[in-house]
This record gives sequence, structure tokens and C-alpha cells, in this order.
Amino acid sequence: MVTGAASGIGAAVARGVVAEGGVAACVDVDLDGARAVADSLDAAFALSCDVTVLRDVEACFDAVLERAGRLDGLVHSAGGSRGQAVPFLELDERRWREMVDRNLTGSFHCGLIAARHLAAAGGGAIVLISSQLSLVVRPGLAHYCAAKGGVAQLVKGMALDLAPHHVRVNAVAPGPTQTPGNSAWFDQPDVVAEHARTIPMGRVGQPHECVGAVVHLLSDEASFTTGATLLVDGGYTII
Repeated sequence: MVTGAASGIGAAVARGVVAEGGVAACVDVDLDGARAVADSLDAAFALSCDVTVLRDVEACFDAVLERAGRLDGLVHSAGGSRGQAVPFLELDERRWREMVDRNLTGSFHCGLIAARHLAAAGGGAIVLISSQLSLVVRPGLAHYCAAKGGVAQLVKGMALDLAPHHVRVNAVAPGPTQTPGNSAWFDQPDVVAEHARTIPMGRVGQPHECVGAVVHLLSDEASFTTGATLLVDGGYTII
């Protein structure tokens, strides 16, 4: 099951899962977008879900099991900042709650229901898409950094509690990545150039560059890896 699968990293991951022989449940609040991705793949189907609503998440997982027969793993990619940089002194409760719900609460909802199903089935893997901003900060993004920092700690807490149930939980933390969800920033050449100057590899990332890390963490090759955050950030956090 891949959330946020209508575009960006989620869509790339869904393609990667199918390329590795899996069946991808492409889940997104944008059902038309999820269907477009699923229809382009040999082994995929689309479902609508608002990850900020627990009942919606529960119903979506039930639908996945009904369609696929079983669940082996979750990649939770829904979320993002959507270019909503706001100086801290201008933050209000609405913006705060929206950002936290979209990134942290959604991760909790999907992680919780996935964990219940996987534990009952004898095990599996969960990968939450975090951000390099779970570790460092940028101006105007205190609410986003706080939410993604919460995701990083949620991964550790889940991994600890779920290890006896043979459920591994890890995160992939992309650096600045050019996706439709952050087009408010990355459609501006000067913004792209500014980010590139802060990245040792000299450019922003592309969604497909996260796929290998995610597929690895889902696979048996990562059978002794849990509670980890794998950075895919072009070296952003090392300087």
C-alpha cells in the first residue's frame, strides 16, 4: 500500500514496487491521479483516502485487503509542506494544525492500522517518508520541521514496540526534491538554484531517486533494519 501515490515520490514508489514484482495499492485523496498511476502499471489498483481521518484510513485498509487478499507492507508518502513557508511569528493555529495533521497525524493513522494488520498476519514492513528537515531546519518551516521531526521519533517508537511482532518500521528522508506537491517553490528557477547551492551534489532531487531506498527497506534484504532513517538528500545534512 502506497499513500500519496497520485504523484511525486508516492507515484515513483508505486512504480518501483510493481517493477520489483509486487502489487501496488495506489492510495491518494486525489483518486483520479491515483487511478492514472495505477492504470499505467501492470499490477496496481487505486483507492481514495484522506489520511487525516482515521475512519477513512481504516476503510481504505479493509478495501486493500479485500482487493489484494493480503498486505505485506506500507509506504506512507502522503504529506509534504506544499510550499507553505510562514515566519514563526506569523504562524497561527490553523496553519499549525493543518501541517501537523497532514504530516504527523496522517503517519500515525496509517502506521497504526498497517501495524495492526501486519502484526496479525505475522509481520511485514512499514516505511514512512520523512524529510531531511526532521533533522535540520529552514526559515519559515518551523511547523513542517516539527511535524517531520515527530515522524522520525514515531518511527523509532513504532519500531521498538512492533519488533516482537516481526514488523519493521523505518523512514526514508528525502532532501529537496522536485515534485508537483512543492511546485510553488521548485517551479521558480531562482529557488532551485538557491537550494542547489546548499546541496553538495549541486542539484535538487527527483522522485525516482528515493525508490531504491524505499524498496530496500521493504525487502528481506533489510531484515535486520528497523527504527532507522535513511537520508536521500544529496548530502544536504552533512554540511
